[in-house]
Amino acid sequence: MSLGPGSGKGASTWKVPGDVVEAGVLACALLATGGAGQVAGIDARELYGFASVVGDAGLYAEPDGDRLHVRTVTRYRDRPWAGIRAHTGTGRRALWSELEPAIMALALKTPGSHKIQDQIGAARHSVAVTQLEELGARVNRFNAAQVSFTGPQKLRAARVGAAAPTPGRAC
Repeated sequence: MSLGPGSGKGASTWKVPGDVVEAGVLACALLATGGAGQVAGIDARELYGFASVVGDAGLYAEPDGDRLHVRTVTRYRDRPWAGIRAHTGTGRRALWSELEPAIMALALKTPGSHKIQDQIGAARHSVAVTQLEELGARVNRFNAAQVSFTGPQKLRAARVGAAAPTPGRAC
C-alpha cells in the first residue's frame, strides 16, 4: 500500500499478499480517512465490483493489473457525492460479501444516503449492523440483510467484539 499525496518519493509502501479482501479493507480505510494511495500485490480484476460501488458513490477506485488505486475526491466523473449502493454477489464484477462490513464503515464517513445489502453473508451483516448500532450508528433495517442510513455519522466508544468467520480473517 502506498500512502501520501500521489506517488511521490518517501511514500510508505506495503504489498498485500494476494488477499483481495484485505486489499479492499485497506482501500476503504484510505478512502474513509480522506487519503489516496495504491494497494498492490493482488489481482485487481477481483475488485471491479468494489471499484464500481465506490465509483458510483463519487469516490475514485481504479483496478490496474496487480494494484488498486484509490483517492478521495469531492467529484468523480463529473458527479457530486452520492450515496453508496452496495449489494453482494458472485462473479468477477460483484462486490465480495467479505467487503460489506468495510463498505458500511466507509459509508458512515461518506456524505449521502446509503443502502447496503448482503444476501450472501446475512448473518455477518446482521452482527456488523448490531455492533454499529452499539457504537451509536443510526440505521434503518429493512430486513436481516438490508439496511439504509445517512452519512457522515459520528460513533461513540463502546465495547464490541467479533468472531472471524474464516480463521485468520479480520471482520
